[in-house]
Amino acid sequence: MKKSLLFALAAMVFAACSDDNGSTTPPPPGASPKYQGGFYVYNEGSYGRTPASVNYYDKTTGEWSLNLYQENNEGEKLGNTGTVAVCSDDNVYFVSKETPWLVEVGLEDFLKKSALPDGALTGQAYGFALIDGKHGVLTTSEGAYSVSLDPLELGDAFFEGRGLGGDVAVKDGRVFLTASAGEGDVVKVYDASTLAFVKDLPAAAKTGFAEAGGMLWAAAGNKLFKINTTALTSEEVTLGDDLSVYYNQWAYTPTGLHASKKGDALYFVEGSSSGYDVYRFTIATGAAEKLFPAPEVDGTRYSVYGAGLNADPESDDLYLFYTADWGGHATIYVVDGTTGEQKKSFPYTDAEYWFPSMILFR
Repeated sequence: MKKSLLFALAAMVFAACSDDNGSTTPPPPGASPKYQGGFYVYNEGSYGRTPASVNYYDKTTGEWSLNLYQENNEGEKLGNTGTVAVCSDDNVYFVSKETPWLVEVGLEDFLKKSALPDGALTGQAYGFALIDGKHGVLTTSEGAYSVSLDPLELGDAFFEGRGLGGDVAVKDGRVFLTASAGEGDVVKVYDASTLAFVKDLPAAAKTGFAEAGGMLWAAAGNKLFKINTTALTSEEVTLGDDLSVYYNQWAYTPTGLHASKKGDALYFVEGSSSGYDVYRFTIATGAAEKLFPAPEVDGTRYSVYGAGLNADPESDDLYLFYTADWGGHATIYVVDGTTGEQKKSFPYTDAEYWFPSMILFR
């Protein structure tokens, strides 16, 4: 991968499989017991050498199962440069920047159900969000498209052009996209049922989205943007102490902006060209406090890679990917989302350079 891409690689959309993520309750119907009780890691892959891939970590045994998609689908590959993954009750959807762009996999057996055909897109795919059990939204470098599910079929573009940031969220019957419009950035709003344009919100967001305190949140630089998804209004919140919410300005990667389990706080990684320290923004007080400092090993300050920060919606622990070599041999740090106490750290396997994009809890 190009050094600039490795140095700073950017709904997700962190997407957590919300059915079960580390608890001891039985797996839901249609979900494979083989891959329960831990978490998946979706990897970008090493461009030109290995495609996107999926690994699974069993919290009970501390063991990794590698290359789940390839192992369960002989002869099949995901696309180059994985970005985000999103779960429904029965399926998981993997997005990659290059063909096949979007792949639908059954959670029961991890077998491929469908994928977009060759030639479906001319640009790169970025983000994905589910509208309902039959429809979704795919953002790309060329616009935003409707997608029919199970099997996948690309619909019409309801936004055309290169102005999308890539992050997408669906809430209260509307679709929200980070985008550029004229001289500034906005959040574009569409009707989720018809995909008709509704309005532009004056929120100059570069990364998003997270749901907390009944609102949808996005961020850029030293600003947070609080979006009322029913009234369709936005409010700007300025962070103090010269803080900057990190996002990848060089290439699209999943957002590292996440909400706490209670919805009373937001987590983000601070930094401009690279992301380092983790902060907790308390919604009630409007204050951002450093929660976890970036590790330093042998005099080298580690930076995050991919989403960098993923919040376990069950335990409220934060899972952080830190690396000293731009995504190669990463270390996972598990941090208490309230106190910032480091609970554990362990290498993200020693098998190869995975370039991790994001974690899915299941």
